[in-house]
Amino acid sequence: MLAEDVKNALTKAMVAKESERVLALRMIVASLHNEKIAKRRDLSDDEAIEVLKRELKKCEEALGIYKNAGRSDKAKEEEMGIEVIKSFLPEALSEEELKTIVDRVFKDAGESPRFGDVMKLVMAEAKGRGDGAKISSIIKERLSP
Repeated sequence: MLAEDVKNALTKAMVAKESERVLALRMIVASLHNEKIAKRRDLSDDEAIEVLKRELKKCEEALGIYKNAGRSDKAKEEEMGIEVIKSFLPEALSEEELKTIVDRVFKDAGESPRFGDVMKLVMAEAKGRGDGAKISSIIKERLSP
């Protein structure tokens, strides 16, 4: 389970005295724990990946804010958080792989598919490994004449 992998990585980082990595891992463990409490059950790996994606987005937004404010110390912490989170996420699909999935869904969809229906099917097939904005732009490009 992904949550256990994160806890094990935290333990290893604590033993190795990697303070920046420990901070990032503690943030991830806390987020996973909060989600577990909210759902009142253990998280599946897919649910844990969704939590990690939310945390990644938060870290990326904070990184931009800190860089604009000239806070290189805080920016460095966020960069470590991003690096750690990405190490637990599955590898993202390339744009070519996403286009292949979109083409396959369009082929199966029939004559005049709707954007929402295609998006839903592509996201389900990508299983969290595709960026929603990138998928959306590929579909829009394909729908426009």
